[in-house]
Amino acid sequence: MIGLAHTCMNLLRVAVFATAACCGVGLSAGAPEQIELIVDRGTRGIEIFLGMPARTAITRFGLDPALLTGPSGVVNFAGFSGGTWDIGDHLLAGVDVRIGRAAAEFEATSLMVHLNEQRLPFLTPIDGLTAISVCGVAQPATPPTLDDLYLYAGFVAYPPNAQAPLRLTLPEAPGEGLAVTLREYGPRHAGMVQRLHLVPGEPLTLGARGWLTSPSVILAIAALIALLVLLRVFRRA
Repeated sequence: MIGLAHTCMNLLRVAVFATAACCGVGLSAGAPEQIELIVDRGTRGIEIFLGMPARTAITRFGLDPALLTGPSGVVNFAGFSGGTWDIGDHLLAGVDVRIGRAAAEFEATSLMVHLNEQRLPFLTPIDGLTAISVCGVAQPATPPTLDDLYLYAGFVAYPPNAQAPLRLTLPEAPGEGLAVTLREYGPRHAGMVQRLHLVPGEPLTLGARGWLTSPSVILAIAALIALLVLLRVFRRA
């Protein structure tokens, strides 16, 4: 009986660790640049919200820094008063975005920059809408630079099938991988957080699976199955 229990416990450990490895749990550790992504799938459209350091928008998305700074490299918030949605279009211009097999036609809804110490909650679609809609940032006494800013942007598209897989391929960039904190909402997605690590040039593909196949759920199911096997062995012994 002791031998059987020991074997079952080993099976439980193997199931948990193997599932974690396959699902990419913890792969974001050590990545120097990070982005946050919220995807909200409705019956007709898809909204995506991006959050990232302003510098990452330059290095990973290919955004022209002149769209955010003046010739001296400092940021003038007053210059954003005329609207910033066009900057959002520029942010996504270098990204290959596809819904299913077709090129996606995402349109920027808004873009906002905040000081790093004034970052906003960014967990739900409502948080995303708030981050791209509210700007209470006053011009600091010391003009900020790109490294002082955090950027939020929102986009919307109305594809034939809003539940189709969504793939984003960022421009090739030298350096280490990119950490992505992803939350996906919709009919088959419960908003559970996923932390991914993309190597340079690797596309981010999402939406091909629902919440039942998300990493955390798979891990929980594997642990539950192993536990049930263990209990059944004890009952027979």
